[in-house]
Amino acid sequence: MSAALAFAGSAAAQIYADFQTSLGVFSCELQHTPTPRTVANFITLAEGSRAWLDEGTGLVSTVKPPQPFYNGLTFHRVVNNAPSFAIAQTGSRKADGSDGPGYTFPDEINVSVPASYKFDQPYLLAMANSGPNTNGSQIFLTGTTIPSLEGIHTVFGRVTSGTTVVDAILGVGVDANDKPLTPVVIQNVVIRREGNDAATFKATKQPLPKVAAAKFKTVALTDGNHRLLFPQKARSQSRIWTETPANPGWDLVFERYLGSGEPTYKGGDVSLGGRALPLPSAASWLRPSVVTYTSDALAPTRMNGWQLALGNEAGDFVMKFPLTGSPTYIFTEEGSSTPQNGTITSVSHDPDGYGTSLVIETSGLLPLRFRMAFDSFDGTVLGGRQEGSFWSIFRWVSLNDGTDFTMTRLP
Repeated sequence: MSAALAFAGSAAAQIYADFQTSLGVFSCELQHTPTPRTVANFITLAEGSRAWLDEGTGLVSTVKPPQPFYNGLTFHRVVNNAPSFAIAQTGSRKADGSDGPGYTFPDEINVSVPASYKFDQPYLLAMANSGPNTNGSQIFLTGTTIPSLEGIHTVFGRVTSGTTVVDAILGVGVDANDKPLTPVVIQNVVIRREGNDAATFKATKQPLPKVAAAKFKTVALTDGNHRLLFPQKARSQSRIWTETPANPGWDLVFERYLGSGEPTYKGGDVSLGGRALPLPSAASWLRPSVVTYTSDALAPTRMNGWQLALGNEAGDFVMKFPLTGSPTYIFTEEGSSTPQNGTITSVSHDPDGYGTSLVIETSGLLPLRFRMAFDSFDGTVLGGRQEGSFWSIFRWVSLNDGTDFTMTRLP
């Protein structure tokens, strides 16, 4: 193995993950010092010491006995059609990349710590995501240097043995959607700790979201809905899946996020889409869960009462979302000094603890989409990073040069 594959100071205490797959075994050294939350998330999912949510069925895993997350999963995406870009991605229980463990957690990308973000060598282990602060369970291995990923994905490990197995995974045949033609299965992941420092790293003590099944009571309402009585506190997200004999298959029918400072909810009216729920045996047909985020989860419950300011290659945007009245925007195109004013006609706001996804339609601009990661709050101004795109005919087109953004409370 090339010395370049080893961590600096690899003789010190370290934590390793041994992946047993259908193509053989490879091992990764985990960077628990520069990326403690990311490593803790991976370890607790791999060992089953952290509860997680099956986003296909609404079931919450047990910790006693443990239910390891990655066992039995496949590498659902392998990109190997370009000599300068090769990755193998896993961590999706649906095997299509659309799901995770039921929660997100923040990036740990630190430009002063190259090991947390540099893709300057092959055989790295990093977090897959769908934008800033959307880490969950999906991870990927690299087979090449990929500088274009720097600053976008948290690097939290490197392959230290079994590179030929990784090469075999990266070399499998794939279909037009990069899905392997022959499944490559993760049979088991074993975590090894070597040295006192590694032994004292407590993965379960790191600040990460907590998933729990919600205990509830059900009350039928006259309009066909049902009131589910269970508590939900600030900085949390509740979801409910349901199945009935007439409609087999678990569907997500309710979701609610409460940001910082929100009062505790004791219940909510839940529409089941016209389904008849067999009361009083409702517990057999409902799966409610609550994700409790950590104290640095800054995403607000709603956009009302905030002014958003950001910029990208298109220009500068200022959007106001008043508590009452219509939201408005001011857009100054790149290279122009003349602002354009208009009304925001539609807003889709999807917060998830450490960030939010916005889809905005206006009176004069193409539809816009922003993923914003909240990194700071001084009591008045929220700040962070953002990625933007606009809708062009049949697809979203990225707006490059995404910069930081600010959200300021309106008077």
